[in-house]
Amino acid sequence: APGRGYLLKVAIAQSFAYDTPLPAMASMDFGNAPSEPRSSFSLVASGSEGTAGSGFGPPEWESPVGKEHSMTIYAAVEIGGQRLEDAGALLSIDEAGLTAGTASVMQGPAGKLYQLTAWSNAVSGSEMILKVYDPSNGIVRDLSPSLNFSANGIEGMIVNPAVFIARALDNIEVWRHRNFGSIENLGLGLDTADSDGDGVENLLEYFTAMNPNKSDRMASLCKRVGANIEFIYTRNKSATDVTATVEWSDTLGDDWSSEDVTENVISDDGETQQIKAIVPIGGTRRFVHLKVTH
Repeated sequence: APGRGYLLKVAIAQSFAYDTPLPAMASMDFGNAPSEPRSSFSLVASGSEGTAGSGFGPPEWESPVGKEHSMTIYAAVEIGGQRLEDAGALLSIDEAGLTAGTASVMQGPAGKLYQLTAWSNAVSGSEMILKVYDPSNGIVRDLSPSLNFSANGIEGMIVNPAVFIARALDNIEVWRHRNFGSIENLGLGLDTADSDGDGVENLLEYFTAMNPNKSDRMASLCKRVGANIEFIYTRNKSATDVTATVEWSDTLGDDWSSEDVTENVISDDGETQQIKAIVPIGGTRRFVHLKVTH
């Protein structure tokens, strides 16, 4: 009926939740609410590997000079089960935080590989970590297994290179790298951080395809249609590694529920979808939030 309204509460949650202060309950009663819905967005939440090269370009790896001993490594690199053979791919080996050698991908007699010379002042025993720069996304990755340096040693063969592996990245890690220069859930890239100060935390920005470096508002629409509340929001189709649930409560207590909530896709541009969630209106008041978990 005219003169009735409801409060839309958009929330983000990880493994726990807390509620920020809300207006006095009298301001949310149906009888006292304005004819248009009121929206209050309160959020509820719970280089190293993954960094870019200099200026988000290839890293400035250089083989050292003045080292006494060397060993040769013939290597193939796999990421997520696929060989990394792209032009521009770079391999390096790290000793105690310093580059001990570097190589570009090359064509061998049995396919593409990396022929890398590692340098050290130790004769043996120094652990070395291989790193690879993937030009397809500009990300530096640690590889396993590590190696122990052995002067004049040879690892792998040109016709049968040693295989070094990096795990496939989650989509949210690629998103963090693109926006913050690191795949880590730390600092500006933390799921619960709000680096642009717009009141929307990174996890919700990721799921709803917002720009975490631009202060903007979450694109959503909430309205009453007959005996239901219709809540329309944007979903990033690449955000398959997080879970979103539209929930409702009549008390803002511990009774949040998704019971009888139905959703359908109303548009799809290939990268994002517009989702309409239908929530029964309930009694004299009802609160709705979008809960995103990772």
